[in-house]
Amino acid sequence: MTNTQISNSMAGSLQSSRAKQTDSDYTAFKAIRDGIPCVLPDLDHAIKASSVKALNGIPYPVVFRNSGALDEWRRLYNSSPWGRHMWLRMSNSTIPYIECMHEIHWQYERHAGPCQRHEDPAERFDVLRSHAIQWAANIHYECRHGALIETTAALDTLLSHSDLDDTLPMRFFAPPYAAQYLRLSREVADQLATNDDKEHRRWIDGVFCFLTPASRPTTPGAGHPVLELVIVYNNHEEGIGTYTMHAPIRSPDQTVRNWADAISLFEQGHPAAADDDRIRVINYLVKVFLYLGLKEARKASYTEYSTALKRLATRGPKKQAKIQRHLETLYDRVTVGPASMPLPPLADDIAAQVAPHWRRGHFRLQAHGPARSERKLIFVAPILVRADKLNDEAPRPKAYTLTTGSVRT
Repeated sequence: MTNTQISNSMAGSLQSSRAKQTDSDYTAFKAIRDGIPCVLPDLDHAIKASSVKALNGIPYPVVFRNSGALDEWRRLYNSSPWGRHMWLRMSNSTIPYIECMHEIHWQYERHAGPCQRHEDPAERFDVLRSHAIQWAANIHYECRHGALIETTAALDTLLSHSDLDDTLPMRFFAPPYAAQYLRLSREVADQLATNDDKEHRRWIDGVFCFLTPASRPTTPGAGHPVLELVIVYNNHEEGIGTYTMHAPIRSPDQTVRNWADAISLFEQGHPAAADDDRIRVINYLVKVFLYLGLKEARKASYTEYSTALKRLATRGPKKQAKIQRHLETLYDRVTVGPASMPLPPLADDIAAQVAPHWRRGHFRLQAHGPARSERKLIFVAPILVRADKLNDEAPRPKAYTLTTGSVRT
């Protein structure tokens, strides 16, 4: 089969899977993929390298990179003309993450062989799917040249005391890159942790966010941009876990709440009903990306890893060894948010009579332009009123500095 035939076949499968994600979608994918018997030669090394168990304070995509897993998958796919075509396809900005996940699942299933009599087919499917989600998310992130985003402690504080107007149009909520990994601070992860998370000693390390532009509307339901989220859990005892969320953005004017309500939630391939705990995670992501969409948003790029690689190529053996020792703790990132908290307002006659409290912030649309007919998104930051009355009874707002190292705990 030619590369063109492969692309056409995969496109047909893609459009069927965009409608909704259930096990039947993988079955439909397999029906087409089985007609293209191109199997990777040997997955043992890639599987071993991809089995990340501990993060040790380093972001998940960086640990996956350090394990050599990306190099193994790239080597396997580039070992044949068909594989090179598929690797380039996974780099295509019009191909959603879910197709990459189906492809990795299919390859893993072929490697594992037929289901044995003593195995439960449903449990086996869940195990294969769980690994495929983790590996495909990293591969898709790499192929799309994803950006790692971290928020400042000051922004986390501001957003935690800000409300979200869920009637805001989705046109204001757009991830800045086609692929990104939003790394959560441990403080935010603890705020978002459920009772079940606390019981199992797990927390969110970060969220893969993939935005795929609209495809040609050749079938009903196609033609909409697709936003895919993969929540990555760092489990103290069991390693890495994931939770996947997926929904099309049907209109730029679709509200954030309407989009969230339309999300199909899955855990290891099975659909689940939306719940308040997952909505809290979505709200945090929405607020971060809404902030990034503001004209006055503060962000800074740091390239410690790329810079170290360049130095490595020009230094002698001794200095190369020194750089190599630190290389695994380095990573490029975009840091978002102010470096410090805004100063509290000065006390006046009325404010002097009230107890210290947060005046909550919010995102809202402000009228502007000719006859105030246009709307722009603004962020009204929260303010700690009468912080001067706290004295030593509670921590005062303090200046937060941007991270200058590489490992964030």
